[in-house]
Amino acid sequence: MQLKRINFNEMRFVLFEMRRKRLNRLRTYVKAWKESNQYNKFMMAANMTVLGFKKDCNRSLLKMCFDAMRNSKEEEKLILMQECLEGDCAPAIESLNK
Repeated sequence: MQLKRINFNEMRFVLFEMRRKRLNRLRTYVKAWKESNQYNKFMMAANMTVLGFKKDCNRSLLKMCFDAMRNSKEEEKLILMQECLEGDCAPAIESLNK
């Protein structure tokens, strides 16, 4: 009877240890899975932030390029008008003033 009790207690202790190790392993897996999900969410948010920043930078760069092109075209028109006035209209205006 004593031998059965010792074997039973030993078996119960071994089974308890096996259960404890299994549960610890499962907890580790669950913890790693949760951390992986948090990391993926963080990286997705970071990527979206970077993409938004890139979009804003591209938009402002395009705006600056078009503004510079518009100013350049306006300057070209002004120079062309001045040349026309000096070349064509200036002699006519001078002849009227005489």
